[in-house]
Amino acid sequence: PVDLRDADTITRLSPPQVRILSPSNGLTTKEGQIHVLAEIVSPEGQTITDVRVLVNGRPGMEKGATVVSDEQQASHRISFSRAVQLLPGENNIAVVAANGSAVSEPVSVSVQYDAPADEKSLKPNLHLLSIGVSNYAQEHLNLRYAHLDAEQFAAAWDGQQGPVYDALQKTVLVNEQASAQGVTNSLQQLLGSVDRRDVAVIFISAHGLRDDNFEYYLGTHEVDPRKLSSTAVHFSKITHYLDQLPCKVLVFVDTCHSAGITGAKAVFKDPLYELTSDEHGVIVFSSSLSREISFENEAWGHGAFTKAILDTLGNRQSDINQDGYLSLTELEQQVYDQVQQMTGGRQTPVMNRPATVPNIRFYYLGES
Repeated sequence: PVDLRDADTITRLSPPQVRILSPSNGLTTKEGQIHVLAEIVSPEGQTITDVRVLVNGRPGMEKGATVVSDEQQASHRISFSRAVQLLPGENNIAVVAANGSAVSEPVSVSVQYDAPADEKSLKPNLHLLSIGVSNYAQEHLNLRYAHLDAEQFAAAWDGQQGPVYDALQKTVLVNEQASAQGVTNSLQQLLGSVDRRDVAVIFISAHGLRDDNFEYYLGTHEVDPRKLSSTAVHFSKITHYLDQLPCKVLVFVDTCHSAGITGAKAVFKDPLYELTSDEHGVIVFSSSLSREISFENEAWGHGAFTKAILDTLGNRQSDINQDGYLSLTELEQQVYDQVQQMTGGRQTPVMNRPATVPNIRFYYLGES
């Protein structure tokens, strides 16, 4: 057994210590690429297993980190160097390291990229994947409004092309279209089409199911609860694709017990939980706590979570600071308040935004 009263044991279980040597905090540069140099030290006996560099909370496009040895190098002490691409304006560059026991807190510096005028004027593209399953191959699993949730969530973004985004690429999968193969193909296409300056939005309204080993699956159209591994999509497959996206990623999950995904008092850890940690940087909105169900009602025509999102996106009064845009925190507060009111406090939506991701403005509401 591990004796947590022993100081040496605590030291051995500690995460690596990270120090960024370059660039310096507050640097302004006219170069679109910068080299990050960091020193990572792990407790004796704990090999450094992974180092990540994040730019504004997301991994860079560059592949293959370079680890530079020095004369004193041991497996628990390395110097780490990587070239990363910057976006115009302020860039938060964070380094996160892991050993066999723990993951470090992100250590970050701020770098200002004074980009050329033509690069500053470029707008991101929006890549939207919206999935909703009401009609299942096994009819006893049917939901009423999940397909409408997906369709109307997708439609709510149509006016964003121009004010915020240069182009909108939209994929909507409902009912029979939302098969395991259809979902996987769409995720593959998404991975192949995004750029680091873009924004990816994924919406899911469907059953979330667990097998006997408490593994978590997305209930696609053909799902058989007795054969989940062969008829559904394990959430780890979804996270595999999302983790590789170099751009900002927002995920909205309207399934029962969905906050197991964000780790909000979850009894069992779900695969999307890791994506919301600092080293992965995905923003996840979930419809309910792990012990709750997600309600839908004929009077709403949607699930409560999706109804609250649509109402927030469609109301200029959602712009609390009156800057014309909706931010993550503005959406979080208003969706939380409305869902609590609609369900009499029986459903609690949760947003998890990693510390490495800024409070971005992502949706144009218009001038008041």
